This record gives sequence, structure tokens and C-alpha cells, in this order.
Amino acid sequence: MAVLETTATAVGVVDAMLRAGHVGTAELGDLLRRRSGRRGSRRVRRVLELADARSESPPESSVRVACVLGGLPAPVPQYEVVADGRWLARVDLAWPAQRVIVEYEGEHHFDGLQIVRDGTRLARLEAAGRLVIRLAAHDLRTPDDVVARVRAALAPGR
Repeated sequence: MAVLETTATAVGVVDAMLRAGHVGTAELGDLLRRRSGRRGSRRVRRVLELADARSESPPESSVRVACVLGGLPAPVPQYEVVADGRWLARVDLAWPAQRVIVEYEGEHHFDGLQIVRDGTRLARLEAAGRLVIRLAAHDLRTPDDVVARVRAALAPGR
């Protein structure tokens, strides 16, 4: 699978397998050692290096992979934001030192009360000095644009 799919898709699948406990990092390391030198082994190694069990959805994995492959530092998945000793939120992806957050909003985020809850939550994060980049499915069609937005947000003195 890691050889046939795009890197982002393969990482998303491996992330989900790790998160669900279907496979462990030790097993993946064994797989990599057994595949060493075979066709596609470098690609498999890269997928496994990018995998992270903290990712909670394929779109989150795709954004994380696009950022890393785009030369940005790896974000922290499922980051707990605390300001002045007060818990604010758990966010999809964060660059804590730069106070930048990426939130992927799937379809359910636009239903009923969820959109109101999200607005309140994001306002709380922004009031605490976080820059929040909101992404949806259409954004993932142009990963270079996503990387450019994140790069601009991470730039010193933004």
C-alpha cells in the first residue's frame, strides 16, 4: 500500500492503523527491515517516518504530510492549548512556539450547533493570541496553497 498510494494517503492509513492499535511501531520497524533494499523500500521508510498515531483523521494526516514535505517543521497533532494556566482546547495541529494552529473542519462542523460551538472555541483561541487557520475539504485539493498559508503564519513578525 505504501508503495502504490500517494505519500499522504499511505501516511493517513498507517496513522489510522497505529491509532486503532492494529499495528505497533515495533511491527512497522520489523516490516521496514524485512523490506530493506526491495523496490519501494525508500518510499515505505518515508511513510513510516511521517506516520503519527496521534492523528485523528486522514485529512489531518494529509495537512501534516504536506507541511513536512513542503519544508515546514512538523506540527504537533492533537495539541492541548493552555493559556495562563487555563485549558482552552485540543486542536488538530499546532506549532506551539509560533502560536499557530490548523483546524480541519469536516462536514459535521457545519451542522446545527457545531458551527456555533466551533466559532466560540476559535474565538477563545484567537483571544489568547493564537493564529487559527481553518481548512476544509476543498483546501486539500491544493496542498501547495495550504503550505503557503501555514508558511506565512509561521514567518517571524507575521
